Amino acid sequence: MDKSRAVATGAALLACALASSCGPAVSHARPAPAPYDLGPVKTLALVSVRGGPSEARDRFVDELLSQEWRRGSYEVIDARDFGATTRDVGTGGPRGEDLVSKVRADVYFEAELSGCGSRLESEVVNEKDRDGNEVSKTRRWYGAACTASLEMVDPRGSVLASFEVTGRSESSKGETALDSDQDDALTNAVADAAEKAASAFTPRKTAAETGRSRKAPPADASRKKG
Repeated sequence: MDKSRAVATGAALLACALASSCGPAVSHARPAPAPYDLGPVKTLALVSVRGGPSEARDRFVDELLSQEWRRGSYEVIDARDFGATTRDVGTGGPRGEDLVSKVRADVYFEAELSGCGSRLESEVVNEKDRDGNEVSKTRRWYGAACTASLEMVDPRGSVLASFEVTGRSESSKGETALDSDQDDALTNAVADAAEKAASAFTPRKTAAETGRSRKAPPADASRKKG
């Protein structure tokens, strides 16, 4: 082996040993606390969703449960059929006792929707036609919003978190705005509120570097025997 090549290879191996790290970084996903940290809990029970149109409530629940399923941090139970609210939990009343005894959860929570609606928006813009002349055109679209207020309590009824989020959405802009655009804008605004609500209490998974593999660099494939 060429003497200079042997010296270079030895230096590389020595640097690897001293650094105790050769090869690419190894990372894993670790949870980052949510803005409203619920602590070391595993199971949540949704006990009530009030306010807003029934379609908005159904959409909110569907999206919230879907968000939690995808994130994988909590198991969320739909316990609305018990007809209870967070105020019933921990009070010793029959409705709350029935809920807690039959639905075992670390956290019980409810949501109230308000201001869920859409309205027609418009703006005048100046554009150039095919001949290069400037013309004014009116663009129309639907803007929608929906606010969700959430309260979360432990089995004793102590409040763990209370907050509100507002979802927003707009339909595409054009010369006309269709009724279907109005419905879609509201549906997407409700879904946005559910996504923001889930983000408020669900830990985020972030990539964290844990070190480097100890695999030594490969030998020079082009070396020749002396």
